[in-house]
Amino acid sequence: MSNIEQQIVDLINQGQQPEAIKISNTYVEQQPDSSDAYYCRGQAKISWGHTSEAIDDLKKAISINPSNANYYNMLGMAYTEKGEYEDAIQEFNRAIHIEKDNLSYRANLSKANALLGNIESALIQLEELYRLEPNNEQIKNELVAVYICSY
Repeated sequence: MSNIEQQIVDLINQGQQPEAIKISNTYVEQQPDSSDAYYCRGQAKISWGHTSEAIDDLKKAISINPSNANYYNMLGMAYTEKGEYEDAIQEFNRAIHIEKDNLSYRANLSKANALLGNIESALIQLEELYRLEPNNEQIKNELVAVYICSY
């Protein structure tokens, strides 16, 4: 991660989204061919609630570098935030296609399935994640939540 990317992430974590967006706008202007610049600006926009604009930036990042799974995952998260779960599922699946063993992407997929009402799919995915990481509290909690919703 470059210094400017770290600075943007730090500002987001500190709740300084307008400053993060300002710096990421400069980053995009200085490096319009950088997928990371668009990705960083997309992150900043999501954190400030500008989800539609973030989606545009994330799509641009993907058009520049379609082999980065994290871009698809973040796009899926943006779609989830907008309530567009089918699109989110499609993007999480793309991320998983690139990085099959990434448990975070798989957890995001199961959450989107649950939110869409695909409880059976969500349970299957979470049970598989639980078998891989039986001590992961987040997976346990999500599995319990989906089980409760299924009744």
